[in-house]
Amino acid sequence: MHHYGVKEQGNVDPAQDPHGELQGQNVLIVRYSVELTAAHFGISVDRLSELLSDARAKLAEVRRARPPPHLDTKMLASWNGKFPTSRLEESKCVSQ
Repeated sequence: MHHYGVKEQGNVDPAQDPHGELQGQNVLIVRYSVELTAAHFGISVDRLSELLSDARAKLAEVRRARPPPHLDTKMLASWNGKFPTSRLEESKCVSQ
């Protein structure tokens, strides 16, 4: 998993994980170009592209089997509108 920077001990910097939730885990981030990864393994770019495509399809299949994350559907527009309105009302009271 050279392409994604996967390491046995995990690739998450402890400074980026303040709660320690990702300790020893890997986050898949493209670290190297397809060309560099192909050269690293001594295979053609086309072959590597096929392998990566197959791997992404397998990952997508596993992700679909997981329960979806909770979505926060709160409407914050009303809160965002209350602050300016309250400041306007405050200025009216102060000026009277």
